[in-house]
Amino acid sequence: MINNAQIKECFQCLVGWKESTSAGTCYEELSDNLKHSDSEIYVNDLPAVKLEIINEMLGKDQNIVNDYLTELYSDSSIKVVRSFITAHKKNNYAKAILQNYDLGIYAQNIRKNETKRDRFVGFEIIPHSGNSVNAQVMQIGGMFSATQGVLPIYFYSSKQADPLLTFNATITKANSLVWFDLSVVASGSGSSSDTCDTLLEIIAKSINADSGNNARYYIGYYETDLDANNYSIQTQTSCLSCGSRAKKMNAYATVRPIEVRSGNTYNDATLFDLTSVGYTTTTYGLHIKMNVTCDISQIICDNKMLFAEAQRLQQAITILWDCYNSTALNRLMASKKEDFRLMAEKYEGDLAEVLKSLTIDFSNVDPICVGSKKAVFGLMNM
Repeated sequence: MINNAQIKECFQCLVGWKESTSAGTCYEELSDNLKHSDSEIYVNDLPAVKLEIINEMLGKDQNIVNDYLTELYSDSSIKVVRSFITAHKKNNYAKAILQNYDLGIYAQNIRKNETKRDRFVGFEIIPHSGNSVNAQVMQIGGMFSATQGVLPIYFYSSKQADPLLTFNATITKANSLVWFDLSVVASGSGSSSDTCDTLLEIIAKSINADSGNNARYYIGYYETDLDANNYSIQTQTSCLSCGSRAKKMNAYATVRPIEVRSGNTYNDATLFDLTSVGYTTTTYGLHIKMNVTCDISQIICDNKMLFAEAQRLQQAITILWDCYNSTALNRLMASKKEDFRLMAEKYEGDLAEVLKSLTIDFSNVDPICVGSKKAVFGLMNM
């Protein structure tokens, strides 16, 4: 797989746009991000791709060109990388090893509650060192004795005091497993507009960014945040490390239930005393599902300059097809609109050739992702 958020971030400013001479008078000025090009390659140096025609297509009276080009930039980055993987028939490098993997958590007695002791309870996640093997939190859920509008869930790294993310879970059913819909309330990485999918991408990226540097991650809740009449249902794993399910996951990342006593936590919800983390088989109502995947995002980002021309062509293709299909440009002669189609098709052919010619060294990819495939793909494997 690829981490969409990581690809979008690292491809920012890879290619740019040259400002229109009419900017600030007839047309909206471009943002600095859009004008900057790390590769010194500019989209509107291509024939037929001009800011003036984009303004005409979108409407000169609407200040939406920056929004259009920013969204186009993000979408084209993902399309280019996916096309690259498909063109070289290397989906094996992006396969799932364990998919939506349940750790085997179960309820001892669905009507038996845990005693609240004002602890932090949850899971410790320790990703193992390895190239291109990523651990991901796919779902977080819980079993509690009562419904509750908001239960804050905290996501910590052992490398900083403040939570990486704080998000709200809603308990919609009593004495039943509920998989939470998540919404951010505070974050150093996301924003209040992040969706659940984006949150999980941020969590996955955080977990794996420092996987070779002995970082540990903690996700859970404080019992003091439970309503007075609400208790966690007694849930547990079979044991900390025994059994086939735990052993299978532990080959890639160690995931263990934890508890931290109230005397070792802080009122401001900063990271608790790590020396006081206690390991247990009890999960205090929490359920978690994990993925382990082969993720080549970092290798792609390390070689992003190779994708500059492809990124430029992908943006041009989308713009030209949008112009061809635009009702706002119907006033143009049919031959002019036909030029948009012809140029879009030409650039599609150019893009296919560019992608085929790219060669990236994947010799450091984890063997489980490579299998018997060659480690370098590009021209030599075509």
